Amino acid sequence: TNTGVAALFCLSSSYQNILFNSVLQSNTNTGFCASEIQSSNNINVFNNNFINTGGGYAVCVTNTVTGIVLDYNNLFTTGTNLASRLGTAYQTLPVWRTATGWDARSISENPLFVSADDLHTNNVLLDAKGTPFPEVLTDIDGQFRNPTMPDIGADEFLTANDDAGVFSIDYPQKPFASGVQPVRVTLFNN
Repeated sequence: TNTGVAALFCLSSSYQNILFNSVLQSNTNTGFCASEIQSSNNINVFNNNFINTGGGYAVCVTNTVTGIVLDYNNLFTTGTNLASRLGTAYQTLPVWRTATGWDARSISENPLFVSADDLHTNNVLLDAKGTPFPEVLTDIDGQFRNPTMPDIGADEFLTANDDAGVFSIDYPQKPFASGVQPVRVTLFNN
């Protein structure tokens, strides 16, 4: 969470991957951005929650950037403009996509963060909306990410869409009923 000009600021960078972040900008200055990329090249921006609850932009791209790719992100603002590029404001995700060619598979949903200090999400619409990166196998809590359809943001949460494997509970010491052999209970995703 940040109350400065940009919560996540990428300045004069090259060959960077910005992956699986949850960024909350809450400053009420409508010119502020949750994320800003400036004077950079060859930047990949995937699977991020860029959220501005102060009324400003979710993402701003300023100055010259080359080779930048934004996709599979969640861009959300409580303001009237979702994003900005070179000083031009874009109100909605479809308009942003058309103008920039970016964020073709991104969404715009309120992530329903637990609080301003706890950026775990409560919105299942972010579930399985990301794309996998083999260098990011776990989330902010150390939980394994879905290897084929990860969630957007820093938090990977388990839902029916996740194939997290088989969970087993063994009860070898205590039978469930007198005279019955120990039981192994296995829960499968159905």
